[in-house]
Amino acid sequence: MKKFIPGYFILFWTAIYNQPLLQAQETVELVGDRPDQTESSVTVPHQTLQIETGFFFMNNTYGYVKFTQTEYNGTLLRYGLLKFLELRFGAGFEGNNTEILNSADNPAKSKDDGLSPLSVGFKVNLFKGRDIIPQSALIFEATIPKTGKSRPAKADPAILLAFANPIARNVDLGYNVGISTDQENHTANGFYSLVIGFSAGEKLRFFAETFGTFLFEPGDEWSADGGMTYLLWPNLQFDLYGGFGLNQAAPDYFIGTGLIYRIRR
Repeated sequence: MKKFIPGYFILFWTAIYNQPLLQAQETVELVGDRPDQTESSVTVPHQTLQIETGFFFMNNTYGYVKFTQTEYNGTLLRYGLLKFLELRFGAGFEGNNTEILNSADNPAKSKDDGLSPLSVGFKVNLFKGRDIIPQSALIFEATIPKTGKSRPAKADPAILLAFANPIARNVDLGYNVGISTDQENHTANGFYSLVIGFSAGEKLRFFAETFGTFLFEPGDEWSADGGMTYLLWPNLQFDLYGGFGLNQAAPDYFIGTGLIYRIRR
């Protein structure tokens, strides 16, 4: 827990300090790519830096093996290079713990902590959307070789399409479909997500979501989650969420919280 609190404090203090200027500049709705698994179908505004960071904990027990993963300050930086194009940079610190439960007196344990591989990419707007035609965007990301604790030899690219449709007043539908690859193991996974968002006023928003992988090895994973976001100021948003697996291959449960902070030029 101590690893992620300082990052939150810095963002929170910076947002308070810059409120007078940012409130005068901020005219575009704050839309993030967290906390749900569904990426938004819009880019950040031109010449805007958006910092999306958070804490995540996941638990999974399969037979006699218990696995937990903790991510501290998992961060995505998004910069609006053009009106329709953003650049993306991802980083995070992970703690992975594995415990063999076949012996109650002396369980075997292993721990693997360190930086996750860095990632770079972009998002480009495709369609603004109209009537039944969804608002659409394309996202491409890839890990950077020789970075993080694992220092992978090759880049692992991923590509997805993000869509959104309004359903009713204050209710909208978002959905993604894409593919990610593991170049060293010569494997690939298709993935999907589907989220329904509900706005309760100008600041509070709730969501319910299902997501998972399909078609490829080592097997399908299906999960569901839900949560909320609250707009503290026009440039600062807080979120809280949790979820669980829908089949044996998926995690037992996971929880997370985070912040989104927008800086205008």
